[in-house]
Amino acid sequence: MQRKAPMDRDDASKTKEELLRELQHLRAELNHFQFQERRPDRPRSTTQELRHISAKLEDVQHQYRFNQAFLEAVFDNIPDMIFVKDARHLRFLRMNRAGCELLGLNEEELLGKSDFDFFPAEEASFFTDNDRAVLATGKLVVIPEEPIHTKSRGTRYLQTKKVPIFHHETGEPMYLLGISEDVTEQKQIALELKRTNEELEQRVKERTQELSEAVAQLHKDIIERERTAAQLRASQKLNEVILDSLPTGICHINAREEILQANAKALEHFQETSTLQLQRSMRRIESRTVWEDLTPCKREELPGRLAFSTGKPQGPLTIGHRRQDGSLVWALYSAVPVTDPDTEEITGVIVSFLDITEWKQREAERKSFEAKLRHAQKLESLGILAGGIAHDFNNLLVGILGNADLALHDLQEETQATRRIQQIVEAATRASDLTKQMLAYSGRGKLQIHAVHISKLTEEISHLLKASIPRTVELHTELEYNLPCVEGDPTQLQQVLMNLLTNAAESYEGKSGTVTLRTGQTELYYRGVTDTFTGTEMDTGRYVFVEVQDHGRGMSKETQARIFDPFFTTKFTGRGLGLAAVLGIVRSHNGMIKISSEENQGTLFTVFFPVSDQEATKRPSTPPSVEILNEADWQKATILLVDDDRVVRSVARNMLESMDFNVLLAEDGVVGLSILKEQKDNIALVLLDLTMPRMGGLETFEAMRAIHPTLPIVLCSGYSQEEVVANFAQHNISGFLSKPFTRKQLRSKLLTALGESHLSKREE
Repeated sequence: MQRKAPMDRDDASKTKEELLRELQHLRAELNHFQFQERRPDRPRSTTQELRHISAKLEDVQHQYRFNQAFLEAVFDNIPDMIFVKDARHLRFLRMNRAGCELLGLNEEELLGKSDFDFFPAEEASFFTDNDRAVLATGKLVVIPEEPIHTKSRGTRYLQTKKVPIFHHETGEPMYLLGISEDVTEQKQIALELKRTNEELEQRVKERTQELSEAVAQLHKDIIERERTAAQLRASQKLNEVILDSLPTGICHINAREEILQANAKALEHFQETSTLQLQRSMRRIESRTVWEDLTPCKREELPGRLAFSTGKPQGPLTIGHRRQDGSLVWALYSAVPVTDPDTEEITGVIVSFLDITEWKQREAERKSFEAKLRHAQKLESLGILAGGIAHDFNNLLVGILGNADLALHDLQEETQATRRIQQIVEAATRASDLTKQMLAYSGRGKLQIHAVHISKLTEEISHLLKASIPRTVELHTELEYNLPCVEGDPTQLQQVLMNLLTNAAESYEGKSGTVTLRTGQTELYYRGVTDTFTGTEMDTGRYVFVEVQDHGRGMSKETQARIFDPFFTTKFTGRGLGLAAVLGIVRSHNGMIKISSEENQGTLFTVFFPVSDQEATKRPSTPPSVEILNEADWQKATILLVDDDRVVRSVARNMLESMDFNVLLAEDGVVGLSILKEQKDNIALVLLDLTMPRMGGLETFEAMRAIHPTLPIVLCSGYSQEEVVANFAQHNISGFLSKPFTRKQLRSKLLTALGESHLSKREE
């Protein structure tokens, strides 16, 4: 009788129960054969029956080898470390290829040895204590982080799942199964399984050879086959446990593109309930796959198909799949071919994949946050630059405005020269307004803080708002009056409204349209709402908001990223610091800005301000009166002027001398202190700059007060009064003079400070 050809794929799909029934049938035939041997009248057909039984045994053997090859391929290609220990001594019985590579050892070095043979005693005790705990509880235990010192790769960190495997009859734990995922290198997710069972296969071959040698060995071989079948059932059960315990999806696909097996993670990823349902949905799933650049992925480019056509492992490749609800999930795919152990023919592929959707989302969020952070840093740098330029520019304007003002004071008659000088004064004043905008952009502008009702403020300046936009654009207001107040500078809040409305009106480019201005309040119960341009999260709490909406041409993403840059414009000529100043003012008020815009769809600006507990205050129409002594009372008084800018010293000196003051000059704080020590009793007042080399304004102020505690000191700076006063909150300053200044402004500040000093002495 000739040997039967290798099994086809239908034979390979026989179940464990069918194999067991065949073995039982063979045993019955053997018993019948032995009975016939003892009969004296038995027919002479022993050889034929032996050949028949041997052929059937070979079929069973082939089935067993095929199943073992499948398990071998799965176990060999799992990228996580998988090991099996005996329950009694906790010695290694099996270790897959990934585990051997991780430990830097081969399987032969590991078999029959324990953790104490490879790891430090403390580390080995940690492993074995966990093993004993698993065997004692009889349940799956997950160890989130397990440090391990490997031979070739140093210290690694593993996330390990350990589960006991029980004897199918006694229920006693026989083995300990461990699955360890290397979480040290998250991006390397190569999924390969390996399982080697050469010793068992050799025993099967030896038993098969013994069948042809003697009838006496046949019964023994059948018993061995029964034991092998039991091991096969246990191995298949172990395979199911391993596959469903993996954090990766596994699919076994045959040459006819049929899914033979899919583990729980694969079904979960594709939102299917069974392997059959997944098979039915495969065409639809493949048609919705995309690469990382969102271009469609062709079916022949999928890793599984490439592995089958080339006979080589494929991947890992990042591929996205769009679900029926439109959501996009991502996974890292790999595929390895499965071959018939006898014919070396490729019978299918094993596709493995790891869901990286959450990681991709975190990566996208990280890149978005970094972009916003870079933009915020750029704005902050520009703000610092703007503040510094404004300060230095104010010093230059002192020379221009001060000298022009002195010239007007000297020229009493109205002439062509005086009119030209007046134009210089007006130009310098406008330049000073520009520096105020720069200070507003940098968040260092002059603030007069009041409790402001946004809706009432909007109503009060409605005529100004309407006048600031073209007649072709209609202003529509939706104001809520039942609002709490915000703490802010009404003038600067008015500038925010004017700039936003002007920007919205210009979006219509001369065409007719409507701009809507809304006010309201909201409450944030959770963090997560972020500023559009800084990425900063808004604190929870109550906010008053202002919305300015248009339906003009809208903005692209590139334009939105730059609209708050100083002097940026989409027009042919610059528009100054309009929106840049808005950003600075909002930041100085602890507010946030959100913007929503699409090209040809319009734009919506929303500005949030924290709610104030104060009631709205009415701004005084006229400043309060201050006692100012007669200028004649202080003629020939000595003023010490401390400023590092030569032009400022020259202009201020000329102004002071024109008012009949004696003037002492110092180019920095060190020289100023030296002069004060020498002429302490002669100096009536100090005019002190804040930004100087060698010794700054605050340090100089404190040193002068230590020398002369009651001496009036007026601070002078190109920065805002509020910023200066905040830095000198613990000190008693006599006044503040903002650069640039006129002779009239300087005179008023000095006489006020001298008057307060005189009043204080009189009260003493």
